[in-house]
Amino acid sequence: MTQIRWKYLTVPKLGNPSSENEDAFFTYKLGPLTLLDSPFTCAMADGATTATFSKLWASMVVKTFGRSVPAHDQFMGSLEKCQAEWKKHFQKMDLPWHTEEKIKMGSFATLLWLAVFPHEPFQKAGGVFSSICLGDTCIFQLRKHKVIFCKPIEKSADFNNRPVLLPSLSTLNHSLKMDAHINLFSADWQKGDHLLLATDALAAFLIRKKEEEPDFISGFSDMVGTTWFDSKVFAIWVDHHRTERTLRNDDTSLVSMTIL
Repeated sequence: MTQIRWKYLTVPKLGNPSSENEDAFFTYKLGPLTLLDSPFTCAMADGATTATFSKLWASMVVKTFGRSVPAHDQFMGSLEKCQAEWKKHFQKMDLPWHTEEKIKMGSFATLLWLAVFPHEPFQKAGGVFSSICLGDTCIFQLRKHKVIFCKPIEKSADFNNRPVLLPSLSTLNHSLKMDAHINLFSADWQKGDHLLLATDALAAFLIRKKEEEPDFISGFSDMVGTTWFDSKVFAIWVDHHRTERTLRNDDTSLVSMTIL
């Protein structure tokens, strides 16, 4: 019997209330321990701060993608479903003209979708997971205290202020250039593996630390995987590294998973 122990931790920008946190996460699974008898699917997104209603758009994106197991060729259909929901949401609202003008410019978000598939009888051990990544929200896989998978960004120098983002307006879909920007990854998992999902500020921090100290992410993964590392401890940890100026002041979110 295989299980996944998981937790979602998030801290808003310094000085902002949690209601203004533009990161989002969704999984239909409940509770911190999930039996892996069907695919464990989830989605994480980071709304663009410079756009209007980014929190709402990120929430719509994760709820649509986090409920399903979309194939690569079904990606645009799922996105268009989100965009139709976005349009419908504002149709009956009486908004100031300047807000309506901002909505016409659209909102944007990154996406990291993940599905962990159960063990199959023909597999010697473990199973497989798949992820679809767009933007700079990253996934790390650790096995026996070593990072064996880090996507879609592998070097700290590759982070910038212009990640590719999902638009809320279908008229902007041409900007995605699907083959170049929507990345599909698959890998094997074994019992004992750790998976970390991180939005850009934390992902950039972890990758930079990995370049400086090869064992840093392993120690971090072990720490966050403990029962005592909860949302309050994460907030203290984030505040410490922001004070040290090693972690950028941005909405900072983490999903920690251990396959048992």
